Amino acid sequence: MNLLDQSTDSSAWNEVSSEAVQLIASELKKRAVVQEDRSPDSEEIAGRLCLVQDGCLSLAGTLILCRRPDRFLEGTYVKIGLFDSGSTLLEEDVVKAPLVLQPQISVRRLFKKYVESRIVYGNLFLDAVYDYPVKAVQEAVTNACVHKDLFSGCPVEIRVYPDRMTITNDGSLPDGWTVADLLCEHRSKPRNTRIADAFHDSGLMGCWGKGIELMTSECVAAGIPSPDFYTDGHSFTVTFRLFDDAPEPFVEEQVEVPSSLESRIVDLVAEGTLRTGTEFSEALGINRRQFTRVMSKLMSEGVVAREGNRRKGRWVLATKQEGDERSGKRMPCRIRPQEERRRVRQGQKLQIPDRAPRRRAGGHGAGPDGRAEEAEDERQGAARRQGVPLRQRHRLRQGAGVLPGPGRGREHQRSVHLHPGQRVGNSR
Repeated sequence: MNLLDQSTDSSAWNEVSSEAVQLIASELKKRAVVQEDRSPDSEEIAGRLCLVQDGCLSLAGTLILCRRPDRFLEGTYVKIGLFDSGSTLLEEDVVKAPLVLQPQISVRRLFKKYVESRIVYGNLFLDAVYDYPVKAVQEAVTNACVHKDLFSGCPVEIRVYPDRMTITNDGSLPDGWTVADLLCEHRSKPRNTRIADAFHDSGLMGCWGKGIELMTSECVAAGIPSPDFYTDGHSFTVTFRLFDDAPEPFVEEQVEVPSSLESRIVDLVAEGTLRTGTEFSEALGINRRQFTRVMSKLMSEGVVAREGNRRKGRWVLATKQEGDERSGKRMPCRIRPQEERRRVRQGQKLQIPDRAPRRRAGGHGAGPDGRAEEAEDERQGAARRQGVPLRQRHRLRQGAGVLPGPGRGREHQRSVHLHPGQRVGNSR
């Protein structure tokens, strides 16, 4: 009997991880092995994967389903380490989880903490571009966890360097196999058959020997060299290496996507059949927020313009006309009173045309020579040049004794004399 098929103690059922059972159940539902409305329990999952012996979990079952498989078999976990160019350890992590969850958790933690990423604009969303292809690393980590020598007592090691990443597991290639055989079309010959069958039946890996081909194609698509494979007869190592400018080709492919959307919007605007943003969004197959962002960019660049109001207007292709505001011609504008007062405070000269003096026949203090009227006009001109509002100038005129207001007697009048630089306030 295979050692992995040996039964364990019945208490192992208490160590089964609910997350592992849910992951396998969801994969079985995707493959229509289990009905959508059913939620199989741990015993049914273990029975379907042939992980039960004499009513108890087999050793393979404890490694796949239990929360801490290293309690049943030493070294059944994954180590992740970050090293500098001088091989000095900077940071490390240990993933101790059910064997079925170890690849998923390890890859998630690896790309979250140890692998550099760049944010690029692609497909109208912000995408994270990593230095290494995720699918290739996922395949390598899964193969290391499934095909390792489980009885060696050594965990899977993932080492991250500034220019490379290595994934190592104990155990050599099958007898008579070389690295050259892996690079050619070959059969699947797993070391741990029961573990590999459980992963395949759960839909978590294939069984046709296509893992090497997948890793190579993903690296080529990402613009980095094909992975290197090495074995010394006792362990197997996969190495991913970087070019100095590895992510550049991938970033340029992502940047080309928005231009096609902009051209489609320009074509629809030229047709003139659509008016509202909802109609444009439905025709383009995107949401309203994406359309608004791209249309705002086109309007800011002067490609598209808006005609009419918000409800009944429409977008048209912008046309440049001679003599508009872009030609440098400025439209005349009226200086506001606030601007006049600001310029007066700063000592700037304002060119304000003098108004003809208003006269009232028989006004108090008016002589034949009109000197009182001239003095009043001079006061009003000084107040106007200093930015005194019209209402305050009227109060000044009433209080100066030249043009008394209606109902205001001589005893209520007051003389106000303005000196150069003096301003009139609201206080009486």
